[in-house]
Amino acid sequence: MQSATNIPDGELETDLDFIKQLTVFASCVLLIAVGIFAYMIYTGEISLSAPQH
Repeated sequence: MQSATNIPDGELETDLDFIKQLTVFASCVLLIAVGIFAYMIYTGEISLSAPQH
C-alpha cells in the first residue's frame, strides 16, 4: 500500500486560505443578493404572488 504524499504545511495553509477567501466572497455576494431581493419585496417592486385579476 502506498502512503499518502506529504504536502508541505505552507502550501496546504495557502490552499486553505484561498478556499476561505473564496467562501467568504461567495457568502457576501449571496447575502447582498438576498438583501436586495428582500428590499424589492418590501418596497413592492416585485411580488411573490401572481397578479390578481
